[in-house]
Amino acid sequence: MTYLVVVDTDENKITKFQDYESESEANAHATRVADTFPNAFVAQVDADYLVDYMVADVSNKTVTFDQARWDSDQNAITSTQYSRNRKEEYNKLNQFEMQFDDQRDGSTTWVDKINEIKSRYPKGVTR
Repeated sequence: MTYLVVVDTDENKITKFQDYESESEANAHATRVADTFPNAFVAQVDADYLVDYMVADVSNKTVTFDQARWDSDQNAITSTQYSRNRKEEYNKLNQFEMQFDDQRDGSTTWVDKINEIKSRYPKGVTR
C-alpha cells in the first residue's frame, strides 16, 4: 500500500499530490502544507495506483479509482491499435520512391505494399 497526500484538487480531479510509503510521513507532509492547502488529506491507495484515474472526495477525505473511465480509455486504445500498427509499417516504406517507380514503369508495387499492410492490420481487429 501507498499513502497519497492529496494536496490540491480541481472539482474531483487530483491536481497536486505526493505519495509516501509510510502513513506517518504522509501525515507529516499534509500537516506541513495545511496552511497553504487547507483541504490536503491522506488516503491509502494500492501501490500501483494511477493518479489520472483517481477521483478525490475532499469532504470525506477519500480517493477512488474511476474504473469506468479507465475501461473506456483502454477500449479506445485497443480499438485504434490497427492504426498505430499501420503507421509504424508505413513509416518503414520509402513511399515517395515506390510511387515514382510505379508511375515510371507502370507497376503497382506501392499499392500492393499498402494493401498488404492494411490486410495485416484490418480495422476493428485487435491483436
